[in-house]
Amino acid sequence: FTEALLPRTDANWHLTVRDTRADADEGWNLSLKLASPFTSAVDGVSTLPNTGGWGLVMADGLGGFHSLDGTAYPIASKNYRPGDVPDEDTLDIGWAAERGLMLRVPPATPVVEGDYCATLTWTLSVGP
Repeated sequence: FTEALLPRTDANWHLTVRDTRADADEGWNLSLKLASPFTSAVDGVSTLPNTGGWGLVMADGLGGFHSLDGTAYPIASKNYRPGDVPDEDTLDIGWAAERGLMLRVPPATPVVEGDYCATLTWTLSVGP
């Protein structure tokens, strides 16, 4: 088969970060990493490749792909100046249909047909 690029099933998928701290001397950072590979639910052994722009990727919408692997990938951040009061500051994070999280499978990859499972780790940390 040729390359398979599987978009999100919900093109309007998004997430929201709401900062409820009373004051913030520092902002925050949100990152994502693939904690375990996509593994076949059928045989429990077969995995999808996840390096070199393949596997779970962040698509930039211009034809570029960044593989999400065991390294944290920055998704969003918010900076505050000392003394700022976030008080319910909300940031919606979403992507157009051709951008954001997708699954990209290289051509000629032997794939076991069926469902695949993986673990993603989202990390929200305080910092500039």
